[in-house]
Amino acid sequence: MHKPVSIIFVLAFLLLSACASGGNLLVTPTPPIIAYESTQIDKTTVKVNLATMKEIGQTGLKDVPLLNMSRSLKNYRPNRAYAIGYPDECGGSWHSWSYQSEEFAAKAALKGCLHYVKGREKHVGKKCGARLVLVNKKLLANPEDLPNRHSVPFVMETSSTESQETIIYGMFEYEGPGENLSMTLFNDSGKKICDGRYTLTVMQAAIGSGAFELDCFEGKLQAQGELSLKRIRLKNKRGTENSQIKAGCRF
Repeated sequence: MHKPVSIIFVLAFLLLSACASGGNLLVTPTPPIIAYESTQIDKTTVKVNLATMKEIGQTGLKDVPLLNMSRSLKNYRPNRAYAIGYPDECGGSWHSWSYQSEEFAAKAALKGCLHYVKGREKHVGKKCGARLVLVNKKLLANPEDLPNRHSVPFVMETSSTESQETIIYGMFEYEGPGENLSMTLFNDSGKKICDGRYTLTVMQAAIGSGAFELDCFEGKLQAQGELSLKRIRLKNKRGTENSQIKAGCRF
């Protein structure tokens, strides 16, 4: 007999139509540019000096899974920057674009990402920050060093026949929209607790739905249910009326 289980996935996609290609990226690895607090951002972005970065090769946006999953990056709008949650298990990312300089774009990406990953410490058991990985067309890390799946927080509530309830915080790794894709759940200590499959179909206006099946705790718990997808819109704080989300977006 399966135990009742309730799982809340904090899913957030932002899907934009893109008519221009993101093009090739210049691979220019640098020591990780990381901020854990907003007060560190000004000092951190001093390191963003593209003129001194040494190029070691080129790659395509489609060849970097983490970036290829972001549809907004496929429409190149300088000056832009992209930051991801750090360390990798914190998940989350923030894309800023159309800023007056590379430095301002970098600051906006780090600030947005820090805000987005706030509160994830209880899901991963460690402090979460933001790492700058892209400025305009320069990739600031080796592609193989970047995560290749999405990670988002979840809360799992289970109850036994004795009415004992257990609440588990952790992170859910998934591949993006699609059919019969793999998913993995990790607890706040980074230990894998569930494997499963899911289907997620995206419809117009970035609204989607689907279903999932999970096998957890070495077969001691099975769960299945529905997935839902809602579009996230952010106001453009700079006042232009071209787009509600021109100033940045979260994933």
